[in-house]
Amino acid sequence: MQSAFRNLLRGTSQVSPAVNAEAVNGKVSCSLAHDLRDMPFFVWYDYFCCPQAEVNSVERQRAIDSIHHYVAMCEHFIVLCPALRHESGDMLNQRTWSLRGWCRAERVARELATVCGPIIAVESETSLVLLTELESWKQAVGDGHFTVDEDRKKMAGIVLHLIYSKLLFYLQRQDLPNYRFMLNQQQLLLKNLEIHSLDLSIPGFSPGIDPFLEPQAFLLARFMHENGFREISERDSSGLSPMCYAVMRGCPAIVSALLQGRADVNERTKKALDQFLFPKNMTVLCLSAVFGNNDVLKLLLSERAHVNARDSRFHTALHWATACDNAEAVRLLLHAGTDHTLPMLFGLTPLHSACALGAVSAVKELLLLRPSQSLQHCLHYGLMVNAGEYRLVSALLKADADVNEQLDLWKARVFALWMLFKAAGWRYRGAHASTRLYTRLRNNVLFSLT
Repeated sequence: MQSAFRNLLRGTSQVSPAVNAEAVNGKVSCSLAHDLRDMPFFVWYDYFCCPQAEVNSVERQRAIDSIHHYVAMCEHFIVLCPALRHESGDMLNQRTWSLRGWCRAERVARELATVCGPIIAVESETSLVLLTELESWKQAVGDGHFTVDEDRKKMAGIVLHLIYSKLLFYLQRQDLPNYRFMLNQQQLLLKNLEIHSLDLSIPGFSPGIDPFLEPQAFLLARFMHENGFREISERDSSGLSPMCYAVMRGCPAIVSALLQGRADVNERTKKALDQFLFPKNMTVLCLSAVFGNNDVLKLLLSERAHVNARDSRFHTALHWATACDNAEAVRLLLHAGTDHTLPMLFGLTPLHSACALGAVSAVKELLLLRPSQSLQHCLHYGLMVNAGEYRLVSALLKADADVNEQLDLWKARVFALWMLFKAAGWRYRGAHASTRLYTRLRNNVLFSLT
């Protein structure tokens, strides 16, 4: 970490976006290097600041219980996760960090703080990466690994309090789109924490509907009131409709009630949400796959949602299911007849996307249900973007991927990605942008050919 800071101060390295984020949104600036040069700073390192000896178990627990408060106060949140071999023989890296329950809790505390900033992963002395919010949706605190399982129960109240504070913060600022987004992500954030989501009891709710005689209508009326919508066809400034938020929430009853009220089963977003890498024109089927709301996905499929509908970057719901490693959604979509060969904007099929993002479960499901599909360039994509997740490489080798295959995007007619590579190389030579995309693509392609 000290070497990484020194390199930032010298200007020999910089904080770069994740490769997939830079490919979509271009360069994103980070103020860490500037702040290190121009401001005195104090490093609070959770491991060193929490007593580790067993004789200090009480003090250690008090320190652990207060970690999220320190995280919320930090100007910069840095994850130290270089690839190292553990004494057990396992490889430790950013992926293993993201599997730990307390690490997930720290990340959630950062993202739900009222004054939040970027999350930076230090992978080496010269590799510092901005993490995207898309990754956090796959990393619910309750699904993380806790050495002491009792700690999982302790996290329930902490996460609920963080959600409550963030919702009030958005309401006070009258930021309704972000309020709605957070309100309808509670089930995902509280997954496996054995606690109910918040009921803010927004005043003014008097629908005149008997919840015992018309439970679905009552549920819909309450949902509309909580989200501040009057009409099913209404959209907020972020381009999202009640149907979009209901699908994010993952409640089939609300989605069913909206469909009965003539909401469109193929409803789309109208604007891009760049902070989440969401393009415009995403269908609600795509949203259900992204957020892992597979019961809603089943409902939409039963209502004949278009399985091959594409967003503005040509992703299908299957692309999004693989990107988020949602193996069940992959299975449901394939059984519903989705075309697994359709390419997105850069020419990647769902299998290519899964390989690029290290979505091992999705890759295995695709190979199981569509065993005859081409594995061309799959190893390359896995090495380029995800730095060669070993479980992914193992799965591809078992499926007989060609380890001697040479990467030739032009001959493969993947012209958009070929142009992206060329542009990244030009930007690198001109020193106008982050070099991470270019060096990751170039170096790992060379590595994959050796």
